Amino acid sequence: MTKYPIMPFYSFNDVLVRKIMQVYKQVFAYNLPELCEHFELENIQPKQYVFEWFMTLFTRAFDLKLVTRVWDFYFLDGVFILFKTAIAILTMLEEQLIDREFDEILPILQHVSQYI
Repeated sequence: MTKYPIMPFYSFNDVLVRKIMQVYKQVFAYNLPELCEHFELENIQPKQYVFEWFMTLFTRAFDLKLVTRVWDFYFLDGVFILFKTAIAILTMLEEQLIDREFDEILPILQHVSQYI
């Protein structure tokens, strides 16, 4: 586990976590520019939802069958699968999230298994 770039989440290394969040935000803006802009307007930061997804390797977001698939790809391809999974979640939820406000968006992101 320590050879993968997920370790900063467990060691609470704020500098590295911030860098990972910046990379995630760039990936998010590139793949879903409208939703990313909407999140900016609603002041929703990646650390408010992605931090938990990455730290738990999506165990709180999905059922065991789907989590094991994410883990398989994670151990094969590395941290990039976490970014891809997060973008996939947001892609599937984009229509539900794009017109909502801050107080409606965060509960959805914190309980994605109920919405996917």
